[in-house]
Amino acid sequence: MSDLIKVQLINEWGLSEVIAILSFLISVGTMIYTVIQNKQQDATLQISVFNEINQADNRVENLRDELDDIEDTSSKEYEKLYQRYIDSIRNACNTYELACLMYVEKQIKRDVFKKLYGKEIEKMCVNDEESNSYSIVLFDKTGARTYQYIFEAKEMLKSE
Repeated sequence: MSDLIKVQLINEWGLSEVIAILSFLISVGTMIYTVIQNKQQDATLQISVFNEINQADNRVENLRDELDDIEDTSSKEYEKLYQRYIDSIRNACNTYELACLMYVEKQIKRDVFKKLYGKEIEKMCVNDEESNSYSIVLFDKTGARTYQYIFEAKEMLKSE
């Protein structure tokens, strides 16, 4: 601002009003900057969650394929691979549990999450080892659920 405009504003409104207006403009600018930063962080978080889920799912599928290729299911090789397979399912369930917690608490975009993982979560929550490899970990031997937020998200996804 030119010195003439500054002097006119101060004479017309007074110094405290000019300072108040400048402070307001600075705070609005800061607020806009913060909103933009938060949106970028939200997008980064969402992409990170989706990448983790996809990697975990791919690991489970790859190990399942490797297991299918082994003919002797009583071999040590099969037993070791089967344990890695179970561990990969557990890891995938932990990843889904975290993502579902974020869904339940509205920390990620719910519409995008529903489109990408709604059907998968629905399938995961069926206690049938033949059709759902995740049920090995998601349910204990009595059939009780072992992951709270996956099942909570499933119910919320159904009602939306």
